[in-house]
Amino acid sequence: MENKELDFAKLWHAQQTTEPDIKDLQLKIAKYKKENVRKQIFANINLILTLSVLILIWVNLDQLEWSSKLGLSLIILAICISLFKFNKFYRKFNKLDQGTDSNTYLQKLLQIQVEQKNIQHKFINTYFIILGIGLAIYLWQFAVLLGSMNGIMIYAATFLWLGFVWFYLRPRITKKQEAKLNALIEQVQSQINQVDI
Repeated sequence: MENKELDFAKLWHAQQTTEPDIKDLQLKIAKYKKENVRKQIFANINLILTLSVLILIWVNLDQLEWSSKLGLSLIILAICISLFKFNKFYRKFNKLDQGTDSNTYLQKLLQIQVEQKNIQHKFINTYFIILGIGLAIYLWQFAVLLGSMNGIMIYAATFLWLGFVWFYLRPRITKKQEAKLNALIEQVQSQINQVDI
């Protein structure tokens, strides 16, 4: 009579295992880093060009009243703060190293996630408040010169645009950024779980 007992060791070694797809994960990490470096360069170029134009307006237009100069100063302040904050944030992507172990990498991604949420929810609020106040003060001189009806139209168009950015574009961009980072974090956690099993 044959031995009907199961040989668990034999079964364990005979089962097919799937190795964690580390190469795929490393490619996604590299792609994510490149994408964020590109975003940093693009944001820096746009903000510096905008800043340069605003400074030229502030310096070269003698007919600007103090209110317009104050408004421009607030807009310039908002842009300078955002340049500083975004560059500080994007530097974290340069510190991501594919050579580190998965747990360290996961911790770095989680830190980036916390910082990203802080920027999206707290910093952007402050930025838009300063920018909105700066625009309102800056436009005052021109609204008064053009008359009440045209002034109302200028303010309406400006704040409709800010509303569109705030209520439509910002949430879409936020969701997209969070989804990409969450997918990467999940993949790193999955890789860690597969290795730990």
